[in-house]
Amino acid sequence: MKIIAHRGYSARYTENTLSAYHAAIDVGCDMIEADARLSADGIIFCTHDANLTRIAGQNIEIAATCAQDLRGIRLIDGERLATLEDVIAECGARIPILVDVKTTDTAVIDAIVRVVRASGAKDIWVGVRAVTQCERLSILAPSVPVLAFLPRYEDAAAFQVAGARAFRVWEGDLAAGVHKSLPWDRPFWVTTGGRGTNQEVGDTDEGGLATVAASGAEAILMNDPFLARQSLHLATVSDKG
Repeated sequence: MKIIAHRGYSARYTENTLSAYHAAIDVGCDMIEADARLSADGIIFCTHDANLTRIAGQNIEIAATCAQDLRGIRLIDGERLATLEDVIAECGARIPILVDVKTTDTAVIDAIVRVVRASGAKDIWVGVRAVTQCERLSILAPSVPVLAFLPRYEDAAAFQVAGARAFRVWEGDLAAGVHKSLPWDRPFWVTTGGRGTNQEVGDTDEGGLATVAASGAEAILMNDPFLARQSLHLATVSDKG
């Protein structure tokens, strides 16, 4: 099962920063996840929230602020925001990247395709939340694989037709067996914590890891890739023993 560092090594570093991504790679994750939002002038910044209140203590809207101003902002721990271009330049040669699109428009898809093409990066996945985004990617960059962050599990067939190669399932929904209703010829990836659990998004414990591993998931998204690597390694050793 692939370990995807959710917003980088966000259990220990400020999420979506270059430090978080490099640390995640250093502890052995298989892929890093970078959130994506557009600035007012169309530059992709890697940030989860629509504003910077939580990570910078300033109520600044990403979509209403130009890239130059966003680059000048210091986050709470002194880090700076990273652009997708920055992340690909620093990490793209080392590890695959999942770009998690946080909005449902197609303008952000166009911008991602421009950055990916300009960089020459090969191991890029794009996670989308709208069928129209999936369709747009299939037209502009059919070789770029798409992960569908399904707004509803019932939408899986529509995303499949539009070209999605994998589906995201919440850890808390595994018990209900929703993953078994997804198209059989597409793998599913699991985001730990969040909905249906008592954990923050991206967090889980050894019991949760065991549940995800037993579900048949192809990949797991976690804030602590080191914990995931250690726990899954121990589970493999135990099974062999």
